[in-house]
Amino acid sequence: MRLFKIALIGGGIRETVVANELIKSAYPVSIYGIDKNELISLKPVAPTMEEALEGASVLVLPVSGADGTGLVHAPAVKETIRLTESIMSLLEEDAPILTGVVSPFLKDLSAATGHPIIPLMERDEIAIPNAIPTAEGAVAIAMDHLPVTIYGSKAAVLGFGRVGKAVAHTLKALGASVTVFSRNGAEHKEGRDCGYDMRYYEACSHVLPHCDLIVNTVPHLILDAEKLSHVLPRTPIIDLASKPGGVDFTEAQRRDITAIIALGLPGKCAPITAGEILARGIRPILDEICVKHQERKV
Repeated sequence: MRLFKIALIGGGIRETVVANELIKSAYPVSIYGIDKNELISLKPVAPTMEEALEGASVLVLPVSGADGTGLVHAPAVKETIRLTESIMSLLEEDAPILTGVVSPFLKDLSAATGHPIIPLMERDEIAIPNAIPTAEGAVAIAMDHLPVTIYGSKAAVLGFGRVGKAVAHTLKALGASVTVFSRNGAEHKEGRDCGYDMRYYEACSHVLPHCDLIVNTVPHLILDAEKLSHVLPRTPIIDLASKPGGVDFTEAQRRDITAIIALGLPGKCAPITAGEILARGIRPILDEICVKHQERKV
């Protein structure tokens, strides 16, 4: 019977926290592409990526996943880490891939090799607490670009999902007057119960001219040319949505509006906290995979 093995490849501080939590908990992990100086033990470190992946029952990638060419973020090593079909063949058959961002490349690679993807950021136990450092990071960016204090300002939050709620709650706690835009009637009721001015997107032309700050969390075009025509040049827009985002950035630039793409804030603004959240969320997933692996191999 082949032993259960976790391959953890690449990443920064956030993934180092995960690696150390797995080491402390005595998980059978093989690590490559993480800063050795930050690890609590060098025993799980593999000399090559191939050795780390050889016979692994599960592959844990950085939250950023792999880009359009298969490149994996691994600033701690000089060589390029790139996923290919031949590299993936080193894993056990059907070994799942754990990652945050699922790029089209990774989807195609999964289909070609038969390794299913488990998208971590779609799981509530990770995504909900992860919204807090995202919101705090957005506020930090806002403070750098606002000509006024958040206290007493007028802010618009587009979307009332996990991140939208966290952003709205954080801004309100800092003394901002918050208007939230949503298409969902149930979210309107929840938002009103929280004390927000809830609006449908048709009201943008009435609200946006009076805003000091706009934060978008919706991952499709919301702030198009028409809606941007109602935004004052001094009002910064922070786009937290995954690609392609929700802002017509070309139009924003033409109108001299500061529009900021702010992706991956937890890993940038609070990487240790983000790593702890990720580690807590990954452990039960790994335990479940381990059980299934043992049942399959007996």
